[in-house]
Amino acid sequence: MDRTHYARWVSVHIRDMIDLKHRSPVVFEEFSAGRFTVNTTNRPFSAIAIDHAHEQLNAAVKGEGGVIGLTENEDALRRWLIAGPEIARILQQFETSNSELDTVDETVDMPVHHEMKASVQRSFVKDVKLFIAKVEEWGNPFMDDSGTLCGLQTKDVLEPSKAATVRMILEQGKCQYNDFVKERLVDRTVSIFKPLKRNKIGPFCFRKIASSSKVRQQVTGLKNDCVLFSQLYIGCQARSGNIDEFFEHENQNAPPSLSDGGELRFTNKSDLLKCLEGLSSNSKSRHVPLDGLAVILDGAALVQMLKPGCVKTFNDYAVDVFNPYIESQFRTASRVDLVWDRYDSNSLKATARKHRGIGIRRHVVPAAPVPRNWQAFLRSNENKTELFKFL
Repeated sequence: MDRTHYARWVSVHIRDMIDLKHRSPVVFEEFSAGRFTVNTTNRPFSAIAIDHAHEQLNAAVKGEGGVIGLTENEDALRRWLIAGPEIARILQQFETSNSELDTVDETVDMPVHHEMKASVQRSFVKDVKLFIAKVEEWGNPFMDDSGTLCGLQTKDVLEPSKAATVRMILEQGKCQYNDFVKERLVDRTVSIFKPLKRNKIGPFCFRKIASSSKVRQQVTGLKNDCVLFSQLYIGCQARSGNIDEFFEHENQNAPPSLSDGGELRFTNKSDLLKCLEGLSSNSKSRHVPLDGLAVILDGAALVQMLKPGCVKTFNDYAVDVFNPYIESQFRTASRVDLVWDRYDSNSLKATARKHRGIGIRRHVVPAAPVPRNWQAFLRSNENKTELFKFL
């Protein structure tokens, strides 16, 4: 489809239809009365637009070979223009007469629309039943009270900024149409053939935010250190300062021991085990029997550990993956408690979660498909909160 030409000339067509009442009142009255279609057959509900009928007649006149090569020969083109419609009429009459002879149906005198046949009706009923089954499986989209815009099948939630763009598509289209008519048709300050800017609206196209490389961060740190020491050198030369006294005070926005490029420095929690083992009086591990005791499990860690595998929906994940693991804990314990994480916006771990990236937002409902990238799904705090509540 040539979207650029359609966008340009559809606007002109709409403008012509709006002015039709004043420019051609007779045609406007005929259109208002519904006389803008024609019937090529006597079947009910088979009226088509006039330009559609013209295209059908052109196709019948052209035949299978079309008009390729005729436009280059003036004499051949003239003969085809005169004889083509008559030959097409004779062929159509011949085909119609043969089809009537081959037809033995008693209802041939009572033509019906092609969609009123029994086979078409059975196919339509089948499609309706499949649609109802999918609505019952995925949930009624008209009863969604989450206040978000999401896909019907994948349940991927659109970002608030993109959702606002989708809601403004109609108003944006009206404004662009008014500007097109005013500039190109009324004021004529712009050529009608001037290129039209394409609206780049990708609702469910998620772009990965590019993060700076580690080498670039190191270069930035070196530049900051050069600036700091150059200022220190100039200050010591001008004021006879003491370097030891200079370093007794804070000279950066954040302490270098805790900051990495202006952000909190991250480390591995496993590094603390060596320190804690040294403080323990008895570092040897010993087996503690769990018979008759309670087991406390970290739900967030379990979700990270238990991958979906071959399951298709969140309901299958809960029934086939998560619940069997919890039930297996009762073999050695009489009580199992699950502890879930809570994601506060002002917590210290919010910086670490932001550093890992943001995954695709998706509603967690029983019939929703499990995402292929499980780790990317768990990067979203909203996804984990809904998943924990569901499990």
